[in-house]
Amino acid sequence: MSQSAHLCGLLDNFLVHILVDSGASENFVDFKICQKLHLAINGSPNSIGMASSEVSIPTCGIAVATLSFHNHAYPTTTFNVI
Repeated sequence: MSQSAHLCGLLDNFLVHILVDSGASENFVDFKICQKLHLAINGSPNSIGMASSEVSIPTCGIAVATLSFHNHAYPTTTFNVI
């Protein structure tokens, strides 16, 4: 069974709200956050299937950043940009 938690953390030293979902296989970040942090968006737009195979969301590409929370840093974390 999947569990989730809401946390505060840092994305490249910028305070963000984080949703951690133990059942998720992908990481996501909002396009506006990428703009604010000047994160490069690479790759081609794509579509990611959600838990229900009938639902998918478009992505703008991929961004890479350091995610930090609970005194741990996860460098080069890959995010789908939505």
